Amino acid sequence: MTPTITVLMPVHGQQAYLPRAVRSLLDQDLADWELVVVDDGSPQPVELPADPRVRVLRSAVNEGLGAACNRGLDAAGGRYVAYLPADDVFYPDHLSALVAVLADAPVAVSGV
Repeated sequence: MTPTITVLMPVHGQQAYLPRAVRSLLDQDLADWELVVVDDGSPQPVELPADPRVRVLRSAVNEGLGAACNRGLDAAGGRYVAYLPADDVFYPDHLSALVAVLADAPVAVSGV
């Protein structure tokens, strides 16, 4: 089944922040999402909760944020795409609000 929204999270050596960021995603009032974490050559492997909506793509070397985002976009299966930095969090209604706006407009930008 295709998720409504893919959340991209590029990561490089930010393991200390991941639990909080991922928890904010797991606590969303919209459950129809997938998380694509791009581990961009982190010194230690990224550890994430076992959830069928969570995928990790690992790079052997650090290629930079642009390459990590592009790799995540290539893997995205959702109708929409959201970006969640590893050191940030979403409010519990963030994805549902974003999807509601996108239903009426072709493009939306949040956090500006």
